[in-house]
Amino acid sequence: MAPVALLTLFPCIAHAVPPAALPPIAVYGTWSVQCPQTSDRGGYCEIVQQVREATGSGRPVLQFALSCMAAQQRCAVQIGLPPSLGAGQATLLSLDTTLPWELSVHSCDRLRCSGGGMLPFAFGEEFVRAKRIRLQFRDQRAGRQEIVLGVEGLTQAFADMIARNAGMAANAGTPSYGEGKTR
Repeated sequence: MAPVALLTLFPCIAHAVPPAALPPIAVYGTWSVQCPQTSDRGGYCEIVQQVREATGSGRPVLQFALSCMAAQQRCAVQIGLPPSLGAGQATLLSLDTTLPWELSVHSCDRLRCSGGGMLPFAFGEEFVRAKRIRLQFRDQRAGRQEIVLGVEGLTQAFADMIARNAGMAANAGTPSYGEGKTR
């Protein structure tokens, strides 16, 4: 089953997150593996899920990307959210197995807000075992929001990403999104 944005969710801002710009290298259930080859991202691979509006147009409302490198023992999380959040807001990433992680929204423009954080590699290991993954945030227009990410294909996508990133040099390629922290 595809992830469903719990909509009351953004009836007026479902157009906020643009579609992913990169074609996936592989698709596993609701997750895709992408390997950007840009200098600012270092050529690492990431797993990506785009959550789409549950009714109507099916337009994207959120994009979630995770990249983990075992050699560095760290994971980078990047999120694309609706523009009505506002920079400086916190987003909580909750797994059914751990305390929530707080991720910062760094920037917003008229199309979307972006944020994320660096998390320990152990988070990635917990992430792949989760049965329920939720993003919670407060939207300036619609109030408190929660989006549930699908877990179908997550284990396979994560394993593929780790294998593709295994050849990376220990210090190359992990972007800096600030530090995530437990709440």
